[in-house]
Amino acid sequence: MKEKINFLIQGVKNIKEVGALTRSGAPLCKKMINTVPSDKDTVIVELGAGDGVITHHLLRKLTPGSKVISIELNPKLWNTLQSIDDPRLIAINDTMDNLTEILKDQGIDQIDQLISAIPFALLPKPQVKKFLIKHKTLIKPGGKFIQLHYAPNLFSFYKEIFADGELHFVLTNVPPAFVMEFDV
Repeated sequence: MKEKINFLIQGVKNIKEVGALTRSGAPLCKKMINTVPSDKDTVIVELGAGDGVITHHLLRKLTPGSKVISIELNPKLWNTLQSIDDPRLIAINDTMDNLTEILKDQGIDQIDQLISAIPFALLPKPQVKKFLIKHKTLIKPGGKFIQLHYAPNLFSFYKEIFADGELHFVLTNVPPAFVMEFDV
């Protein structure tokens, strides 16, 4: 309950940064990580990791040799995120704009999936497009970009950048949400 209240407070104080007032529910978390393999070592970057609700689902699914680099800008949410005790997790308190440098510091050239809960709908489209085009090259061929939204209106915007994609509606989340999956 403490995590839910903390998330709500941070969401109210920093809605453009957090992008939501409630934590993602289990059905949404499971849909976000649906394409993550559980049978081979994988490197995942999680943008807008919040307090780690999706991170916990990732860590339960991934192999012991996998790695999750979770990036959260909000220091209060990051404080909860970085308290997750798992050697596969690297919790970073930074902006998404430093992704290339963050990966370089970790000795990582490419990743298997980029999972994002960044509220891109609240950011200027030219900024989002520039970010995605620049960082698309960090995802290995055959990898995935997964984006969480609360409306489907940006699906065609992402299709311009990633081409092949699928849109999933998670009605059982509060509020209902959309998961957008794109092949790289």
